[in-house]
Amino acid sequence: MIEQIVGGQGDAALFGINGFNMLLDGGYSRKACFWDFVRHLDRLDAVLMSRLNNSSISGIGSVLKRKKQGAVYPQIGHFFCNIQERKSLLSPDGDKDKDPLIISLLEEGQNLVQDLRQLNLSPQTCYKDNDPVILYHKVGHGTLNMYVLSPDKNSREVKDFLQKWNQSDPKLFASGKSGKEFSFPLQNLVSICALLVWQPANPNDTITRILYPGSTPQKKILEAFDKLKSVECIKHPVCSEKSLAPVKKTKQDVIDKLSSKDKIISDKKTENKIIQEESMKNGDIISEVKESKVKKSDSVESEKEKKVKKEDEGKKIEDVGKIVENGEKIKQKPRIGESKPKGRSESQQRKRPIQERKG
Repeated sequence: MIEQIVGGQGDAALFGINGFNMLLDGGYSRKACFWDFVRHLDRLDAVLMSRLNNSSISGIGSVLKRKKQGAVYPQIGHFFCNIQERKSLLSPDGDKDKDPLIISLLEEGQNLVQDLRQLNLSPQTCYKDNDPVILYHKVGHGTLNMYVLSPDKNSREVKDFLQKWNQSDPKLFASGKSGKEFSFPLQNLVSICALLVWQPANPNDTITRILYPGSTPQKKILEAFDKLKSVECIKHPVCSEKSLAPVKKTKQDVIDKLSSKDKIISDKKTENKIIQEESMKNGDIISEVKESKVKKSDSVESEKEKKVKKEDEGKKIEDVGKIVENGEKIKQKPRIGESKPKGRSESQQRKRPIQERKG
């Protein structure tokens, strides 16, 4: 997650860590709104003025004028802005017909550059670059970097702004409205957009990221972030140096991984052997159960057959007893395969009594 300070509202912001303070813009009021915060500081290590317009120059301009009159705290270390001393100065007499209540941004900007020169400060330009500006570094404490996301030094807007600035063109700060169409004011298109990244020395501490957009259009900010894909700390919502550091594999780690893989393979083999042995045992048990069942069924069938035979023999004996008791002859059933006796012919029947008579 990147913390965002809303810009373009005529406000000022003070960023501070232990050992470093930075002022972002100065507000629109001539009585500096940040004065109650910074008057007790010994030093402002850096001041960033994102753009030159009526919402940011008045507060900083009044403080520089006061410091020019006498030694007043806080001291100023570095001053970042994209305005430079104008080549063609205004006429020394000025515009006699000018309304004294109207503030000329061309004059205010030129006065600010001159006051910085008298305080032995030179404006440091901020243009888009993938390499950060190291604002602060202390061993054992941390590093503060500033990534400038906008403007691009070679862009058409920057070239137009510098050309009109050097020519003292009064249309430089004119309104961006032209009929029904709306275009951003030129001073907003060249506004500085900066990303502050505080990386503590302790690798377990969270990295802090603060975006100060100024008056830069959103499209330019997104394009700039797209080109900062190589910066690891902006790829994660919350991160630390330890979480971003690649995991180093030692020889012992590799050996441990290989041994763990071997253990897993051996465990799988033993499991497979155990499963096979159990399946074999289960198969033997099942076959034994089946054989015992077959034997039992055979014995049951043989006992049933014996019972049936005994019952049949008992019935036959009963039938024979009943016939004997009644005086009936037992008719033998013809056996299978035996032929029945043939009936005698009439001639044989006649011959038999003759033979009996002879005898």
